[in-house]
Amino acid sequence: MFLYLIFQFQNLSQFLYEQVEAFISSVDKNPPKRNFNYSVFFRLLCTTGLRVNEALKLRINDYDEINKSLTVIHAKGNKDRIIYLADDMNQLLRTYLNSRKRRSPFIFYGNDINKPHTYGVVSKTFRKRWMQTKFYTNTGKNPTVHSLRHYFVIKRINLWASEGISINSMILYLSKHLGHASPNETYYYYHLIKDSLKIMSTKDVTGKKIMEGIKYEEE
Repeated sequence: MFLYLIFQFQNLSQFLYEQVEAFISSVDKNPPKRNFNYSVFFRLLCTTGLRVNEALKLRINDYDEINKSLTVIHAKGNKDRIIYLADDMNQLLRTYLNSRKRRSPFIFYGNDINKPHTYGVVSKTFRKRWMQTKFYTNTGKNPTVHSLRHYFVIKRINLWASEGISINSMILYLSKHLGHASPNETYYYYHLIKDSLKIMSTKDVTGKKIMEGIKYEEE
């Protein structure tokens, strides 16, 4: 796996594709918590581009196994939207939910089954697992859990470019998927990468590797 995009922006922490693989591997080496499976949660962020709080607030009724979708209710701007899942992510989420013995209205619940897990704990866990990779640096320029959303967007744009699909024609679709108020927010990513885009699609197997190695806890 290689970096497609190299950014020269000081405040933008982005994942290299090989770094994502290393991070997921670090997460998988730690057993799932009794009430929270980080391997599933972080994979969901990687493959959908959901905001962290959007994923945390997902309820069981928001998941449609048949249509392979999640309904994000009252997201940023108080708007609802539907997110479609890849087949492997849908299967992973279904298996995770079926393996749970504690029943909660939330897909990712905290110590209290009637409340979702908290952003603070997720962010802390992200940093802890990132520190276990060889890419961690003590300079302060490390990715955050929100970087998984950036990773999804950049990977999607690269995929379209590698397939010869006009990025301009897909911006509106991507904007709606991400829940952006307007396409201008989405163009932010495009303008950052358009001059440094390099296509190495034959070497990009991170997506497959990200979906491997999942563990479930028997509660």
